[in-house]
This record gives sequence, structure tokens and C-alpha cells, in this order.
Amino acid sequence: MPLLKLAWLALATAAAAAIELSVNFTSEYPNDCKTCPYGVCVNKYAVDSQENVTTTCFTNGSTRGDTNIWFYIKQGCYTNEYGFNEYKDGDITEDLKYCGQIPMDIYREPAQVRYLSECKASPYTTDEDVQFYGRDQNITVTCSTKGQELLENDNWYKTVDDCFVRETDLWSPPDRRDLPDCGPRFPVDSQTKRHSLSRRYLICSLVGDEYAPCYTCPKTTCGVTKTYEFNDTVISQCHTDTTTTLPNGTIQEDRWVLTTDWCYVNQTRFWDYPASYSMYTIPVVKTGYQLMIQLGNTNPLALTTTSPIATPGKAMNENHHIFMSCIQGDYLTE
Repeated sequence: MPLLKLAWLALATAAAAAIELSVNFTSEYPNDCKTCPYGVCVNKYAVDSQENVTTTCFTNGSTRGDTNIWFYIKQGCYTNEYGFNEYKDGDITEDLKYCGQIPMDIYREPAQVRYLSECKASPYTTDEDVQFYGRDQNITVTCSTKGQELLENDNWYKTVDDCFVRETDLWSPPDRRDLPDCGPRFPVDSQTKRHSLSRRYLICSLVGDEYAPCYTCPKTTCGVTKTYEFNDTVISQCHTDTTTTLPNGTIQEDRWVLTTDWCYVNQTRFWDYPASYSMYTIPVVKTGYQLMIQLGNTNPLALTTTSPIATPGKAMNENHHIFMSCIQGDYLTE
């Protein structure tokens, strides 16, 4: 055998030996394992925190965190590198063989959004917002799953934006019999155990008057704890209505918003009244909430409750309004 051929065989053998057949990892965070290496793909397996997994090859797909590397594990699915402890023995792409380019294989079904909707990272309203959908917006769903119940409906759909939208937010939801199941997810007990009022969604408004006094209670006779100035951004978390009988016998109705400074401002002090948007109500949810749907395409969803909301030292009046989120960004309080 020629010396050149022998040398080539030796190099090929050494290279093959250098590539490991498999690598063992420990997951740092819970992670999903999918039928293809893209976030929109269906889950096949849920990797738990501190779980030992064995990967036989890697490929490239959608980016999570700062990496687009996905591992094919022995459970027969792809999971992103981001959820695993750092590989300390060199470059994983040199020590592990390449799976090849894996195509995105997903089901696609058109749907239309009925209300202004937040598309969530998981099928729970307490999870982070990934995308916002406007009224009558056309979207594409890829699979269906069960999640948090709203209006006696726990059906959710995953979209091509890699997030979940509620069935109650769609005009004509797709036939679930035609859709694949989104598959198992990593544990979400910490979300489902959250008290319904432990996180509230807020809304931003700009002061339209030269000054906007903020009172300790929803009356002008109460003490002023803070004064906002013209064009200040005020974050409101709920509203309450008051009625006052004037000396001439007429009834004056006022609506006040409770700000994140824990004081009340009359809604007339704002350019855009945060509690006076045109809204209509759909049936009461089992939890006692009503979903208030904003008509139009610029203002966020809102929730109301007939239960008192805890505040420092006392409970607020009933029938407060809980806003879901600001268009400018998320303002969440624990």
C-alpha cells in the first residue's frame, strides 16, 4: 500500500477517534426537547433540572439565549445547548459529530385574533409576554395544548411566533382534531400555584393638566401625598368610581385610578383616560374576574374583579379595574 494512502488512513482514523460517539450532560435548567431544532417545533420530551442526558450529535437551529446549537439526545429529540451546564472539555462542536441540517417540520393552520391578546411563553397568563396581537390579526398556529383556564376554557394554541395564545382570544379556533398536541412541557408548578392577585398588570398614561394631585383616597378632601406634573408618565394599576351629591342636589360621578405610588388621581387629569376606554364585558370567570375587552387597536386588555384587592394597611373598594400591560413595555409588580 502506498505510503501516502497509509498516512491518509492514519489521519482519518485519528480524526474519527477524536469525535466522541456520545457526550453526557447535566441540565442546569428545565428545558424542552423537540422533534426538530426550532422553538416552534412540537415537544417530545421535557428535560428536568439537573437531569443527566446523553447526546450523540449536534446541529444548528433557532437561537435561545446566546446559542443556536441543539443536541440530539437518546430520547429521540433535540434540545438547546442553553439549558445545560457549560462543556468544560473543549469545543463541543469539535468533540461531537454533526447531525446534519435538520429541516423545520411543523404543522401550520391559519387563525384570526378576536381581541387584543398577549401571546405568552407558556399557556399561563402569569408567564412573560412574547408577542402582542391586535384585533382581527391573522396568525398561524402550529399545535394545541391545555393550560390555564379562562372563561371555563383551558385550550391554548402555539403560534409560529413561538408563544401561546388562548382559544378565547380567537374568532374561530382551529379544529383541535386536526392539530398535533404541543407535547410535554417542563414543570410549571411555580406558575400555577401563584395567587391570582399576586401579580397585576398595569397601564401607562400621560398627565394632561399642569398638575395632577394624588390623594390618599379617591376624594379631593383627602390628603395629597404626591403631585404629578404635565406630561409625567403615571402607571395605573386599577380604578374605582365615586359619587358625590352636590349642594344643588345633582350627582357628580368620578372615576379615580390607583397609581403605583399607592395614591389616587382623577382620570380627567390625563391626556388619555386610563379607566374610561370603551369596553364591553364577556361572561364572568369562575375566579370572580371579568375579562374587559378593549375595542380598537391601541389599548391593552384589562381585567376587573368584584373582590377587594389587598393594599398596605387596608383593602381597596370593590369593583376595581386591573390593567394587563402597557403598550410601551411591561410594568409588573409582585
